[in-house]
Amino acid sequence: MAYWWVSQNKTFTHERDGGYLWAPLQNDRGQIPYHWMNMERVEQGDIIFSYKSQTIKAIGLVKRTAYKADRPSEFGKSGNLWETKGNRIDIIYRVPKKSVSADQVYKKHGAMFKYKYSPLTSKGTGVQGYLFELPYRLGSLILSMVDEQNANETDELIADGVGETATSETQRQALVMARNGQGIFRSDLERIWNGKCCITGLDVKALLRASHTKPWRDSNNQERLDPYNGLLLSPAYDLAFDKGYITFNDDGRIKVSSKLSAAHLSQLGLDAKAQILGLRNKHELYLKYHREQIFLG
Repeated sequence: MAYWWVSQNKTFTHERDGGYLWAPLQNDRGQIPYHWMNMERVEQGDIIFSYKSQTIKAIGLVKRTAYKADRPSEFGKSGNLWETKGNRIDIIYRVPKKSVSADQVYKKHGAMFKYKYSPLTSKGTGVQGYLFELPYRLGSLILSMVDEQNANETDELIADGVGETATSETQRQALVMARNGQGIFRSDLERIWNGKCCITGLDVKALLRASHTKPWRDSNNQERLDPYNGLLLSPAYDLAFDKGYITFNDDGRIKVSSKLSAAHLSQLGLDAKAQILGLRNKHELYLKYHREQIFLG
């Protein structure tokens, strides 16, 4: 899954209401700017931030990847009038109750926008262009900002969209259940870890949590259901792992964030020498993601 930033000052309402993105195939000089070329790089399940009037107005989930389509008639005189052929992407839009301004984002994460083809200038204003790729970490942080502004409703917004991208009702139900650590995802984790916490050995089923290593909202549909993208944990380890206060090396040894003192560990009942036994190679990619993207260091 990837994160994208789309600048829709003139076309936002049309594209939001119509459930799509659209960009010409080329400009009036026969060239293909990078921000239009990006249309063909977008994958199903990617997350789109809709930017208009210096504000993130909506979150989109890609339902169908780029296909050739005529310029939308509802554009009227807005957009690029010289080109009638373009790429269209079908999007499931969700509008959060409270928007996040580009100024808020830039004040908090401005240093992360200093890369080639960034959607924001060095002053935090929008760059001329349409579709921009965001570094994965930056996209995740922006999503968290939207989440904070909207009382943790981001997962609900994404979940609605994910349900619409499922290939069958069975998969949709499995994805909904996996989001809450239930269903086939949990059953598979219980099988892998023999119904016990993979650290403490606790076997009280009602107290165990089926935790995604790469968070559910950051995963694609296959990863959301992959049991190797999960650990069966007792409550304290689950919460600390989910919030990034602990992570694990490929050999299962725990890594503790500098934000947790020895006293904190004792109060939480966490062992600084804890180790997961029985990790498979298939766990490694997800653990690497957790160490690099979730762990607080």
